[in-house]
Amino acid sequence: MKKAVCLFVLFFCLHCFLSAQNTEKYFPTGTTWQEVFIQSGYEEYAFAKTFYVGEDTLINERLYKKIWIDDKTQKIWIREADDKVWLLRNDFQEALLIYDFDWAIGKTIYKQFYKEEIGLRADTIAINTINKSRLEDGQEYEYIEYKASYADVKMVKGIGVTSEPIKDMCVLGSSEMEFILPMIAEYRLLTFKRNGVVIYEDNSLNRVSNIHQDRPSSEKGYDLQGRPVNGTQKGILIRNGKKVLVK
Repeated sequence: MKKAVCLFVLFFCLHCFLSAQNTEKYFPTGTTWQEVFIQSGYEEYAFAKTFYVGEDTLINERLYKKIWIDDKTQKIWIREADDKVWLLRNDFQEALLIYDFDWAIGKTIYKQFYKEEIGLRADTIAINTINKSRLEDGQEYEYIEYKASYADVKMVKGIGVTSEPIKDMCVLGSSEMEFILPMIAEYRLLTFKRNGVVIYEDNSLNRVSNIHQDRPSSEKGYDLQGRPVNGTQKGILIRNGKKVLVK
């Protein structure tokens, strides 16, 4: 009887571990990226924001991960399952499906967002071509290109949108203004790091001198709740997407 109980506990723990791995394929705790907002003709005034994926948070009986921006907690959460990523914000009535990374030629996927004064909408993306590109970690990643509200958009599988001229953010863009002026300003993905490895970097933005000033230090740490900590904090911290013991 005791042996059966031990086997059951072992199986349950293994199941939970594998489930956690499966649900954290794209945005595990510790994932960080930087986005820069650039206005045409005013590149010298560009500014960057740093995003960080924190620990699990239970919301409506579902596990979400809290998003931090520039070391400040935001009322933004994401969750993922079965190659899909949902975004929840305190100003949204429901979670939005922002990515479906289960791609195939001939398949149609949807990217939901809210449009000012209108409500819930969705970009309808017909996948006619899947391209591949080798990124910073030396691996090949699939990407697709499509039009959203007459703007050209590129989406990299497992990362998300890398250039966003219409919505309020790049990777987590989910709100669109009623009146938009494409080509005047846009959000661009600068870097994307997962599990401590830099996967994506837009080297074309090196000409903008002030972007790199706010890049996160490799020694910056977070506690197990995803909160930024100072350099004197002891215990188990998360640095570069990995748990470390600081004595």
